[in-house]
Amino acid sequence: MHAHHYRTPDPLVGKRVLVLGIGNSACDIAVESSRVAERTGDITVRPNIDRFEGSKVIFTDGSSGEYDVVVYCTGYKVSFPFFTGEVIRAEDNHVDLCRRVVHPDHPGLYFVGRIQPLGAIMPLAEAQAEWLCDLVTGSGALPSEQEMRRQIATYDANLRKRFVSSKRHTIEVDFHSYRAEIHKERKRRSPSRRAALSSQAARFETGTAALNARLRSFRVGRWRPPQRKAPRRPTTSGQVEDEQRAGRGGDHRAGLVGHDSLGEPDPRARLDDGADGGQPSAARAD
Repeated sequence: MHAHHYRTPDPLVGKRVLVLGIGNSACDIAVESSRVAERTGDITVRPNIDRFEGSKVIFTDGSSGEYDVVVYCTGYKVSFPFFTGEVIRAEDNHVDLCRRVVHPDHPGLYFVGRIQPLGAIMPLAEAQAEWLCDLVTGSGALPSEQEMRRQIATYDANLRKRFVSSKRHTIEVDFHSYRAEIHKERKRRSPSRRAALSSQAARFETGTAALNARLRSFRVGRWRPPQRKAPRRPTTSGQVEDEQRAGRGGDHRAGLVGHDSLGEPDPRARLDDGADGGQPSAARAD
């Protein structure tokens, strides 16, 4: 069976399993099958296969073994059946893509996840998607076509120096260096975006200068907070009856009527009749 058709290790339970390959898929399937196969937990590295004789596999070093299942983890054939050959061709799994995402001949056509990383693919695919969003929304910008083709040629040359020439090694990337490349591309801004950022920066500098000027005025004492005036309290008033009307002589306090803080008569107030020590009497307010 091929790794393309592998879903769960259930078909390998109790079987003698040979996994052909040493890439991501091969290592994953080898580990999973080691938990359920006949030789549970044992993984032995073998040389290349020389030939098959029925269920017997002969290796290039002359050793052999009997196996029930051989899982081919030999990579994939890259194809785009939804495109005609005039649009995209993947000869020997190779497609000219800047940063493995952008085709220089087809603006607006992007590829996400078409990489074979030495590490996890998910964070790199996410970084590609973020760059793609920059390009689609107009905040990001692509390099010139000449620069893109130069980057593609450099990438291909590095692959030939590092890996064996094969269909498998056409989309290899190093995790950290490739993520740094995408991060660098995201710093490339479109002209309109650069103008908008420059305008925003200018407004920010103007506002900051005004704020600093006010802060300096605070420090040197040129600014004083406004003095709040105390609210005026309502005045109390009394009314003194005419001595003739009261029919009494004596202290002028005899006719003083108490008021509360709002200027209303205070029913609790009591007034002396004067210095004669007589009974208190309430004064009348006219």
